[in-house]
Amino acid sequence: MSDRSDDGSYGDDPRNEYMHLLEALRENAPNYALLCEDSVTPPHSPQQSPHLSPLQLLPQSPPQSLLESLSPTLPQLVPESPPESQPQTPPELSPQLLRPADLILGVDEVENDPRKTDGVITLVIDNFKSMFNRNVRLLSGATYLSGAKWRLLVYLEPNNGCPWMSAFVKCDGYPDDERWACWFHALLTLEAQYGGFTHERYMDNVLRDGNDDWGFKTFMELEHILEEPNGFYKNENDTVRLVARIITHRVQIAFDGSYYFGFVGLVNKGATCYLNVILQSLYFCKYLRKVLLKYNEPTSSVIGNKTRALMSVFKDLEESTTPVDPTVVIEALDLCVYTQRDAHELMLDILDFLEKDLKDTADADAVSKLFKGKMENFIRCTEVQHESKREEEFMDVQLSLNHGDVLSAFREYVRPERLEGDNKYDAGEHGLQPAEKGLKFLQFPPVLNIQLVRFQPAHGEDGSLIFQKDDSRFEFPQELDLNEFVDTKDNIYVLQSVISHCGHLTCGHYISFVNVNLSGEAKWMQFDDDRASRVIEHTAVYENFGGTYSIRAQFNAYMLIYVKKSAISEIVSEDEDISK
Repeated sequence: MSDRSDDGSYGDDPRNEYMHLLEALRENAPNYALLCEDSVTPPHSPQQSPHLSPLQLLPQSPPQSLLESLSPTLPQLVPESPPESQPQTPPELSPQLLRPADLILGVDEVENDPRKTDGVITLVIDNFKSMFNRNVRLLSGATYLSGAKWRLLVYLEPNNGCPWMSAFVKCDGYPDDERWACWFHALLTLEAQYGGFTHERYMDNVLRDGNDDWGFKTFMELEHILEEPNGFYKNENDTVRLVARIITHRVQIAFDGSYYFGFVGLVNKGATCYLNVILQSLYFCKYLRKVLLKYNEPTSSVIGNKTRALMSVFKDLEESTTPVDPTVVIEALDLCVYTQRDAHELMLDILDFLEKDLKDTADADAVSKLFKGKMENFIRCTEVQHESKREEEFMDVQLSLNHGDVLSAFREYVRPERLEGDNKYDAGEHGLQPAEKGLKFLQFPPVLNIQLVRFQPAHGEDGSLIFQKDDSRFEFPQELDLNEFVDTKDNIYVLQSVISHCGHLTCGHYISFVNVNLSGEAKWMQFDDDRASRVIEHTAVYENFGGTYSIRAQFNAYMLIYVKKSAISEIVSEDEDISK
C-alpha cells in the first residue's frame, strides 16, 4: 500500500523521513517493475538486515515506486522469505569447489575527496556468456565515498552449481586503522538495456574491518538475466549492466575522525558531554578562536584562568590527532564531572566570563561583536498617543516548540500581548489604558544562538518542582531568512551547529553536529564525545527534528547556532597564520 498523499508527497509523518532518503538513492533510476513486496527494517542496526520476499514479475505498467511498497511502520519484522534471499556476506567456498578468479572491470577514481558521501558505481560485464564456462569474482573500479574506496562485487559460480548472480557492495576501508566502521544505504539495480524490466534490491547496514561487504547471494537467476523479454542482457554486445547507488551515512574511525577529516573529539570525563558539545561549537567560531590565541603566552596576566583554559583546549583541538582531554577547562570552571548541567546555561556562562576577561584588551568587544544582538521592548497604548520603550541586548533567543518550526516560533515570539480589562496599562496622565506589550528585533548578531525550550516546569508526585522534557517535532532550515523581523535587509543565516539531546534534564546525553563548510556545500561532522564522524545532511538536520516517530526519536535538537551569511568570510575563514 502506498504511503504517499494525493500530491505525491509522503505527508508530515516524521517516520517517512526514511522514505525521502531512499528517494535520493533512486534519482534518475529507470523503469522499475521487478519489486520486493515486503518492507525493510530500520537503518543503523547490523543485527537487523533487510528481509525481502522472493521477487515477483509484475506486468509492465506505469512504474510503481519501491518506496511505496515499504511499510511506514518499520516494526520488528519476521521474514517470510527463506534465509538465502536475505542480504549476506559472500560464502566461504568448500575446498573441493573451484575458487573464482578475480577480474577487475573498470578503473579506480583518482581523486579522493573525504567529504563526498554519496555516489553511483556502474559495473558493465562484457562477454557475459563466456563467464558461464568458469567461476569468476568481478570487481568494479573503485569510487571514493567518505574517504574510502567502494566497489561493486559480483560472483558468478555456475561450475559450483549456483544458478544465481550474487551481488554485493564492498568497502576497502581505511588501511591505517583496523577499527573503522561505515554505515550506508544502497540500491542495487540490474538495468534493463532495452524494454523489459529493471530489477532492484535495497539494503542498509554497517561495514567494518573483517566484514567489509554486504549484499545478496541470490540477487538474480542467471537464466532470467538471459531471457530476452526481460531486457537485462544485450545480445548484440554480450553485456549486462549492474548499478549501485550508495549513500554513506556515517563513518567512525577508531572513535576518532582526525586521520581523514581533520577534526577530533573530546574525552568525556564522567558526565561532561554537555561541556564537550559547547566547546566544539565555540571552537568552530574561528574568529573567536583567533582572538583567544593572540593571548597564548603562558605567563600572560592579561586574561584569567578560565579563558586561558579555554584557549588551551582550542589549541589542542587544532593540533591534536587524538581526542582531547578537557580537564583544564573542567578545573578552571570548577565543574563536577559526575553532575550533568544544562548545555545552554553553560554556553551563556562561558560567553559571560570571556567578555569580562577580554574587557581590558584590544579585543574587548569581541564577544559582543559576535554574539550580541539588540531588541526593543515596548508598551504601546491603542487608544491614546503614549508609548514606553526600552532597548536591550541579547545573546540568545529562546523559542517555544508550540508552532513546530523556527519561523513560526519567531513570529510567535514577537507577537504583541494585549493588555486590557483588569490588566490595563498605567499610562501616567492618561490613566489606565488598553495597550499592546511586545518586542521588536533591532539587530541580529553575526552568530545567532537559538535555544529550543524543551524543558518545562512541572510538579512531581511529592509536589516538588521538576522539569519535564518535550520531545515534540520542531523543524529548522539550513538557510534561515529573518528579514521580516527587522528593518534592515541583511539577515540571511546559515546553520552551523545543531546540539542534540536525549534523556532528561539531569540524566541524558548531548551530541553536536557542525557544518564545517559554511561557504559552500554543507559538510557535516558529528561529535559524540571522543568520536568524530562524518555524517550526511539528513543525519545532522532532519533526524534531529524530533517527534515520537522520528528515526532517532530519542535525540532531538536543543540548541541551534546560525551564522549570518554575509559575515561567513569574517567569522569562519581561516588565515595562514592563525595567531596574527
